[in-house]
Amino acid sequence: MVKEELMARLSAGVGASEEGAKILKDVEKDGSLVSKEDFETQLKSLEELSKKYAEYGDEDMLAFTKKKIEIFERAINILEGED
Repeated sequence: MVKEELMARLSAGVGASEEGAKILKDVEKDGSLVSKEDFETQLKSLEELSKKYAEYGDEDMLAFTKKKIEIFERAINILEGED
């Protein structure tokens, strides 16, 4: 899938908010194509990071990381729909 198309779909799902834009900027990758495997790898890293934030009691970063996880899960679902 072309990156611009995926980002447009994710933007529609997240909504036009400052927080949503910040998350999408973090999700966006260099290059014109993105793969499900790229997102799955990043999702695993975010899930591990989320566990650490929960252990340390950093509620703000935990909430932000959980929102990123939701975005990556949406991206994976969108890419799976292409198969």
